[in-house]
Amino acid sequence: MTRRIVLRKLSTVARNKYLYLAVAWAIVGAAVLALDYGLKLEWFAIRVRGIVLSFGWLIWVMAGLNYQVHRMVQRQLRLTDEEIREYAGRLEDATPDILALVGRGVPAAQVADRILADRGIPRLVTLKYLIALGDARKRTRNDRNESSESRS
Repeated sequence: MTRRIVLRKLSTVARNKYLYLAVAWAIVGAAVLALDYGLKLEWFAIRVRGIVLSFGWLIWVMAGLNYQVHRMVQRQLRLTDEEIREYAGRLEDATPDILALVGRGVPAAQVADRILADRGIPRLVTLKYLIALGDARKRTRNDRNESSESRS
C-alpha cells in the first residue's frame, strides 16, 4: 500500500517537474532578492553605474521560463480536437487491446508501437490517449474516495 502511494507521488512529481522547478526557482529568487535588497548584503548583486542589479531577478526569469515550459508540456499532453475527430472511432475500437496490454504490464511505448502496427493509429496519439485514460482513472478513483469518505 505504501509503495503504491509513493509511486503515485513520484508519478505526479515527474509529470509536474517544471512546475516544481518553477516554484523552487521562485523561492530561491525571493531569498536572493531579500538578501540583496532587504538586508543590503549584496552577495548576489553587481553594481552597474551605481545601480545594484541582483541575480535574483535572473532567477525569477528562470522561474517564469520553467512555468511556461510546464504549461506548454501540459498542453501538448492532451489530445487535440483534430486528433479526436480523426481517431476517435479507431481509438474506441482499440481501447480493449490497449487496456489488455497495459494490464499485462507492457510499457507505454510498446503499446503505442503495437497499436500503430495493428490499427494504424500514430504513436503520439496513442500515448496521449493512454495519458487521458490514466487521468480518467485517477478522477474516478478520487470520486470514489470522496464519496466513501462522505459516507463515513
